Amino acid sequence: MQAAFSSNDIELLKREIDALIPQVKSSHRVEAMARGLGWQTNAALRTTLRTDVDVRQIDDRSFTNYLRLHGFVETPFDALSEAVVRCKFSDEREAVQRVMEHEPILTQSGFGVHRDPKMTLQEHRNELAARRAALLAPRGIDEFVRAREYLLPVSHRHTINPKAFSYGLKHRAEHHHRDQGRLDNYVSNGALIAAAIHLGFQYRIDGPNAYFNMGSRGTQPVAHPTELGRYRRPPRPSANSTMRYLAWRNVLIAGINAGLSEGHFSLVSGDNWWDGERATYTFAFAGMPGLASVSDGGFGELIFHVALYPTPDAHRWIDSSNAGFDAGDVFATGWLERQRGKWLMTPSKPTGVFRKHLLPLLANSAIDPTGFLPEGRFIM
Repeated sequence: MQAAFSSNDIELLKREIDALIPQVKSSHRVEAMARGLGWQTNAALRTTLRTDVDVRQIDDRSFTNYLRLHGFVETPFDALSEAVVRCKFSDEREAVQRVMEHEPILTQSGFGVHRDPKMTLQEHRNELAARRAALLAPRGIDEFVRAREYLLPVSHRHTINPKAFSYGLKHRAEHHHRDQGRLDNYVSNGALIAAAIHLGFQYRIDGPNAYFNMGSRGTQPVAHPTELGRYRRPPRPSANSTMRYLAWRNVLIAGINAGLSEGHFSLVSGDNWWDGERATYTFAFAGMPGLASVSDGGFGELIFHVALYPTPDAHRWIDSSNAGFDAGDVFATGWLERQRGKWLMTPSKPTGVFRKHLLPLLANSAIDPTGFLPEGRFIM
């Protein structure tokens, strides 16, 4: 599991760790936390995050070993990961919980649990409960996040695909993450099924596995030219510009999705539901806090300003197109077309600023637009 951390995130994380292991001395908790996040000391952690945000791999072993060396041998092994999930991945855990409520026998290994003839009914029920709990544990949530990332670009088809088999798909997801250079790439069958159901795929249960109405895995299909007008992709002259463009697009999509979800506007031209000149709202993307502002651009268009890891006075800057780092560690501006079609307008040079260390995380965070196209012609 990995996540991006700011100094504010660390304060929230400390509170969760305090609640999980109150028997451990405060000084030991913070030092163990620092080591579990890859720093040598808490002082080094605070120095790094005083003016910066850093992406870190969670290391439960280093966290637990530090505490055991100082006499706290009963510390749960995944206490740090549990605290991180509560702080950074609560939405993902809620998504898994909703799927499990819909499918009461879904477990980490798939649907149901094989019942050994030697098992009593109560032992079988206990085994089912334990495997369901594993799907909601930190490792299960981490697997769900990996599975969702792999499945996001997969298209939906009208019928169940006999080749879209959950156990085979879970191995493909693992290969995908292995190819990305990630050492921890395991995805359980249950996590893959939960991610597919969460993403709206139809399914047919077959023993512990499931078949889905999945098509090919690739970029989202472009709409018919009559809807899009003359569609084009922006020029991408270098690898760096590709990463910057994808980061810009993903940040804007996250901000637009959040505004739609909260009901500030719809995709119908002129359908805006805020008082005054604009709406400002908070959201989260890839575990990072965000602040967005939307205003009417005329002719059915909407103008968005989106910041991630907003500054303390971001509300003062968020409406300015050139706010830059005064608004946050990431700041992007974009336009949403709603009159001639529904798409994020793609300029030749996306407007925004990004802290360099956040670019890979933003560019590689797969996100689906809610009812609109991720790219389209820029109309003046």
